[in-house]
Amino acid sequence: MRFALDAVKADDSADGRPALDVLNYGWQKANEAQQPGGCPVVLVTLVEDTFASILNLGDCGVVVLRDSKLLFRSEMQQHGFNCPYQLPADPPSRGEQARLQLREGDVFLCASDGVLDNVEVDELLDAMRKVDAKGCVHAATAIGELAHKRGHDRRYASPFARHAAAAGYRYMGGKLDDVTALVAKVTRREDAMVGGPELISDVLKIQPK
Repeated sequence: MRFALDAVKADDSADGRPALDVLNYGWQKANEAQQPGGCPVVLVTLVEDTFASILNLGDCGVVVLRDSKLLFRSEMQQHGFNCPYQLPADPPSRGEQARLQLREGDVFLCASDGVLDNVEVDELLDAMRKVDAKGCVHAATAIGELAHKRGHDRRYASPFARHAAAAGYRYMGGKLDDVTALVAKVTRREDAMVGGPELISDVLKIQPK
C-alpha cells in the first residue's frame, strides 16, 4: 500500500486515479522490489471529486451507507472456502470493481476479514449510523472491538461459521484474525480533516524494510 500511496501522491491531475490504476502501480512496484508475503486488499479512491472508485480483491470488503440504508456491499472472492484471492499471486485486475456517485453524508467502511467473518452486516450498519452523532473514529473503534470480542467467542454463530457450513465443514464460533476497520464520511472539502496519518504504519510507527 505504500507503493500505491506513491501513485496517488504523484498524480497531479484534478480528476484523481481509479483504484485499479493505483493498485496496479503498487503491485508492480512491490513485485520489482521483491516484497515478501501476500494479502487481500480493498482500496477506495476519489475520482473527479464526484465518484468513489472501489476495488476489492479477496475477503476484505467495503460497505457503504446512504440515508441510513445499505447502498453498496462488496462480495467476497475466493478460490475455495477460506482461500481468498491475494496479492501478488492474483493481480489487481481480478478484483471486484465498482464506481459510485457520491453524496454528502455517505459513510464508507473498509474492513478486513477479521471484521467481516465475525460481525453481521446489520451490526456494521448500526455502528455506521452513529457517525453523525459520535464520529468516524467511534464507529470504527466499536466495530473493531466487537469483531475482536466475537473472534474469541467459541459459541457464537458467526458469519464465518455459516460460510463453513455452506462449504460442508463443521465449525462453531468466531474466527480469530486481523481486525482492521476504517470508517469515513463524505463531506465538503472545507470540512474535511487535515493532517491525518497517510498510512496505518505511520500511526504504529512501523518503518519499511
